[in-house]
Amino acid sequence: MKSPAVYIILFILSSIAELCAEYYDIAVLRYCSKPLLMITLAGFFYFSYEDKLSDENRLMLYALFFAWVGDVALMLNHLTEYAFMIGLGAFLICHVLYIMHFNAKVKQLKGVKGFVFENKFIIVLFIFYASVLITFIYPMLGSMKVPVFLYCAVIMSMCIVALNRITKTNATSATMILVGAFMFMFSDSIIALNKFSSLFEDTGVLAPILIMSLYILGQFFIVEGSIQHERSA
Repeated sequence: MKSPAVYIILFILSSIAELCAEYYDIAVLRYCSKPLLMITLAGFFYFSYEDKLSDENRLMLYALFFAWVGDVALMLNHLTEYAFMIGLGAFLICHVLYIMHFNAKVKQLKGVKGFVFENKFIIVLFIFYASVLITFIYPMLGSMKVPVFLYCAVIMSMCIVALNRITKTNATSATMILVGAFMFMFSDSIIALNKFSSLFEDTGVLAPILIMSLYILGQFFIVEGSIQHERSA
């Protein structure tokens, strides 16, 4: 199956199945649907290019692989206490690879440093957001303080790099990747709040549905935004 359309259809079907699994708490369906998300999205990305993938595009596939590892690990979180740490580590690597991919896949224009570097005050907003999030979850972090702080710093950096692509690529690519990065950040924020605070304690399936909806859309927008960079280059 070399048509990207086939993979995006499979991705949509897997996404619907995953959301149904979360809503109705069907473990068997979750074990089938969740691992397929990044596999089908990677297939969509890979077959969207007729030529051999460039080095910067391979970074995207590596990032999706570690996202897949993170998905599987977090899916097994109830079986072992180490699953969350494995998932956290896998997604941290995913974000680092996204940072590398975003930086590599932009037009290197002389005199154009990027949106954030030209508007450095914006970084304060990310520091504020991270500080508020950490304040909510800090009392319950325990031995997870250092890993969570590091992860928070990396995902904020990923969003900053995504924002910095404005003026360095076409508007469609810049917007899609920025929206995707923010959705990913909000999804991870809800995971943290759900695990380390009581904010979603009495909300039923709200947290899992929000987490997966934002994650699925975020990953799609990042992938499609990367493709749009070259389609309009």
